[in-house]
Amino acid sequence: MMNRDANANYGRSALFSLGVHGALVICLGLSSHARAQDTIVPRTVAQAVQPSESAPHVLVAAVSETDLNAEVARIEAAERAKKDQAQQKIDQLKQEAKQAKEAQSEREKQLKKLSQEVENLKQAVQQKQQEAKSAKLQAQKNEENLKRFQEQANQHKQQAELLAQAEQKRRQDAEQALQNLMAEEQQGRIIQEEIALALGKIQARVSQAWLRPIGMPAALECQLAVQLLPTGDVVKAKVVVSSGHVSFDRAAEAAVLKASPLPMPENSRARQQLKDFTFVFKPEA
Repeated sequence: MMNRDANANYGRSALFSLGVHGALVICLGLSSHARAQDTIVPRTVAQAVQPSESAPHVLVAAVSETDLNAEVARIEAAERAKKDQAQQKIDQLKQEAKQAKEAQSEREKQLKKLSQEVENLKQAVQQKQQEAKSAKLQAQKNEENLKRFQEQANQHKQQAELLAQAEQKRRQDAEQALQNLMAEEQQGRIIQEEIALALGKIQARVSQAWLRPIGMPAALECQLAVQLLPTGDVVKAKVVVSSGHVSFDRAAEAAVLKASPLPMPENSRARQQLKDFTFVFKPEA
């Protein structure tokens, strides 16, 4: 585009120069003709009256060609200078355009690079934000899991404590039951021993109060059911297993009543068991 503008300017300048060149030729011709008429001295009146037609024309032509050549040379030099200047301007504009294009290309490259860096940075920021979000969610999830585990651990601990307490209570109850059983057995043995001792004493007391019937065979025995008061007083005495001899049985009942009050153990539970009891009466024992 700059070449076309320069060529158009050069064409207009050439046309203008040619116009100026023609005008100068006409002016030079007229001025030369006038100077020739003023400087030439007429030789004769006839010559003065009728001057030579060729001389002025030759002079005018010579002057015109010299000036014309000089003017043409000057114009051509000016045109070449203008053309060179225009070409330099064109070259300069081309160079500036090239530099501007290269600078534009470099700016575009830098802009593209900067845009890519901005995009990369944006992606990196988004990735970091996503990672931070994921890390936050994971932290929340871990915290929830930890809280749930702690709750489960507390529940297990409470259950273990309850089980331990229950086990301890069961042990204590078992130990207490065993102690109670052992104590009961011990107490039972003591009671049985006291009852056995009391029955021995009762047997002896009843035997002392017994009177053998006349003609009664030896080695007889019967079983008596006796009811006592806590004081040992006999409420009732009755044969529940007969000896086979009515006189022996009646004598045995009478002996129990006669021996009242019967000896009682000191232990209250033993006395309670002897409120209603049975024993085998053997006088000879």
